[in-house]
Amino acid sequence: MNIWDEKIIAWAQVKANVPALVDENLSFTYSELAATTDSLAAQLKRHGLKKNNRVLVVLPRTALSAVFLATLLRNHFVGLFLDTKTSANELFKIINTVKPHAIIAADVPAECHASEVVDLSVRTTPFLQPRLFILRSTEDVVAPENLTWLLGTSGSTGTIKAVMISAENLLARTQEEIADFQLSPGVHLLNCLPFSHDLGLNQLRTTLFLGGTLQIKSKAVSRLGD
Repeated sequence: MNIWDEKIIAWAQVKANVPALVDENLSFTYSELAATTDSLAAQLKRHGLKKNNRVLVVLPRTALSAVFLATLLRNHFVGLFLDTKTSANELFKIINTVKPHAIIAADVPAECHASEVVDLSVRTTPFLQPRLFILRSTEDVVAPENLTWLLGTSGSTGTIKAVMISAENLLARTQEEIADFQLSPGVHLLNCLPFSHDLGLNQLRTTLFLGGTLQIKSKAVSRLGD
């Protein structure tokens, strides 16, 4: 058990019907979040994924993709989120850099050579069926024991770099943001940034830490009032 697992379980008990993740089409209460992440973790493990395995999530930024990220956080998988606008060329670069054990996406190019493809059982929208793509070629790659997350920043060079984030740094960054912005338990946050961005991902972590509600606006906000 880690801090994110502890928090989600605790909020599911005392805030069962409070919305945790909300977008234009779906919402998950804390009770639903706990049950759904338990179910998804069981499905991932049933197909051979284990602690410290790297899982690349390539989905639209929605409440559902946030649920997948929460699943990875709860279960000691090493996550990396990419927007579906990522080109096939960029995706290949990231795969070669990160060497993920699996990809969660609606589809991936055939050149990824997945050894197994599984439809994931989860509440979703009619036009999106998340699938698990197992990449056996990287199953023997070992990650540092305390590695928790990867940020796919390109820096100033345009070359994809997977920045390794430890469990300690992830928690410290979350606590710093709570202190800096004087956030309180039950906070309501509006998410307009991609989860591949440190600030966007930290909104998710902060929400789960404080038992708040994350309103995910998938379309960009150009100005206040949009």
